[in-house]
Formats: sequence, structure tokens, C-alpha cells
Amino acid sequence: MRLRNFKNLPIFNESNAEIVGVVDKAVIGDNYNIAYLVVILGNNSKQMLDVANFTLADNAIIINDLSSIKSYMYGEELSIYDKKLGDLVFDMHGQELGVVSDFVVCPQTKKVCAIEVSAGVLQDLWAGRKDVDINNVLWKSIDSGIVN
Repeated sequence: MRLRNFKNLPIFNESNAEIVGVVDKAVIGDNYNIAYLVVILGNNSKQMLDVANFTLADNAIIINDLSSIKSYMYGEELSIYDKKLGDLVFDMHGQELGVVSDFVVCPQTKKVCAIEVSAGVLQDLWAGRKDVDINNVLWKSIDSGIVN
């Protein structure tokens, strides 16, 4: 699942079969795991949902207990997603493959398993964006990486 698709994903409370809110954003830690979700409840309040307290389904975030949603104070998330979006990606021969356009999250592990690389509008339309396994990317600087 693409990280950009998390926005507005419904939060489904399985215990009473009710949609209680939507996802505002997912915060990715430095280890490329989802740290927590920032969610917006029905009363428009922002709350947080720890990674251990939800299941990621194709079309919803599933929780078992409303008390798993905790208070969220507005603050700066240090999400690796914000740092890596737009980074240049090269192959081992120095050819630019494109820029990081999104992260791909494995639903079972809730970890980033790949990065989506965009080579530009025309190339993306013609050949599609490419997914590169996160384990094959070596970040050589703050804003660029090499695919091994």
C-alpha cells in the first residue's frame, strides 16, 4: 500500500462496527517502520493511534477498542517520509533513475518495503513508476541514494 493512500483511510472500530474517524497521516520512524498514525475523529479532533493497536486492511484501518486512540498534542513529527520524499535515486553506474515519490508499506509488517521512484511525468505515463526494494537502497547523502 502506498503511503499517500493512507490519507482519509477510514478507522473502523471492529467491536461495534462503526467508522470512528479517518487517517490524517502516517508517521514513519528512522527504522522505516510506521511509528503511529495521526487520526481525525468524528468531532474533528486530532488523535494518535500507535502501530501496535491497529490492523492495516486494503480499505480501512481496523481497531478493536476505541481506547487504543490516544491524545495527540500538535508537534513536529520527525518522519523519515518527509525527509526522503524528492530525494534523487541513482543506479550503480551513476545514471539517475528518478526521485522518491512515495513509500510502499507492507500491510502485514507495517514496515516500508519499497520506495516508489518517479522518472518524470512522461516517463511515468509511458512506463509507470518503479518500486525499488528498500533493502537495495544505500542512502549516500542527505538527499540521494544508490540502488544496489
